[in-house]
Amino acid sequence: MLTRLVCSPAPVRYRAFFNQLNGLCSACTTLDAKPLMHETIFQQLLLDMVDAERPVEFRRFQRLMFEAMVHFRHMKEGDLLNGFTQLQRLRTTFPPLSPTVRQLGEAMLTPMIAYYYFRIRDFATATYYNQYSVAISSELQATYPVLHLHQIQQQFNLSRIELAQHRYEEALSRLKELIDYLLTGRAPNLTGVWTSAMRAGLAQPIATNQLLDIINELVFHSLKSDELETMIPPVVLAESSLWTGRKKLRIPSPEAAIQTWWQAYQPESDEQQHLFLTGIITLIQQYPLEYDQLKLLLLGRLHHFTAHSEWVSSEHLLLIRRFVNTKLHLSDRLLRHIRTIRSQPTR
Repeated sequence: MLTRLVCSPAPVRYRAFFNQLNGLCSACTTLDAKPLMHETIFQQLLLDMVDAERPVEFRRFQRLMFEAMVHFRHMKEGDLLNGFTQLQRLRTTFPPLSPTVRQLGEAMLTPMIAYYYFRIRDFATATYYNQYSVAISSELQATYPVLHLHQIQQQFNLSRIELAQHRYEEALSRLKELIDYLLTGRAPNLTGVWTSAMRAGLAQPIATNQLLDIINELVFHSLKSDELETMIPPVVLAESSLWTGRKKLRIPSPEAAIQTWWQAYQPESDEQQHLFLTGIITLIQQYPLEYDQLKLLLLGRLHHFTAHSEWVSSEHLLLIRRFVNTKLHLSDRLLRHIRTIRSQPTR
């Protein structure tokens, strides 16, 4: 069934193919998991290519990218070296393609190569490949608009490299530029081509998901770094706004949220202690599912304020633990990510 779908360029029939792709790529995640951003870009790029490229080239490109996605998924699941070796083989044995389609393949493959170098902490090489992908995406995005999203994603990946190197000011500056662009359409001071028309062309749910990815990444790093955690709220997270359809979501600074509750309920009695803890948990529960990492940061700040307080009892800690285990509903993918982060020493 998959082979037959691959050979047909009809967009309506690719919906079934995409469903199969998502099933393969998300088999190890929970039901609330959505396709990763590079998978979303890949899907839209294929649809954009249906009418723009010759059928034979389209089929070659599709087979190439589908195989690359499988190897990249293996890398993300732990088979790092083998997945990288297979991606390198693909990159050096491209099928006959026109110069433009070959560039599209390079734009999509090089971030996967960069991921390997990022994981082995060769940050200079990872930066090179991400910047190379940005350059190609910037050149071709007028023809293939989804590459504008790809350009944003690679700028985001460059910030991840900076965060991993503890270059916090550079990373936060880059992320602030991206957040401002996604929220306002104002062109960022970053390499690449940026226009308000390109920003307006991004589907709002996709732009919102990209914002959530940025914020979640910051929160993950803040869980490991006290220095970064103190920098994030005033620079990025404080009173940030996200739009989901017509509904505006307000994201209060985690620091400000906890401070407010702490000041309102300075615990002096058992009743006030319980009110403070349940109030914090109620606050955390108000965040949508997409804000799992932000919920974790709120819990981290709660522990910060209560760790040395004599009134915090085992009963209160049990209440928090029960909330995390039964109410937070973290996805399997997020839990794996947390375990990985916690197992790595902070450098």
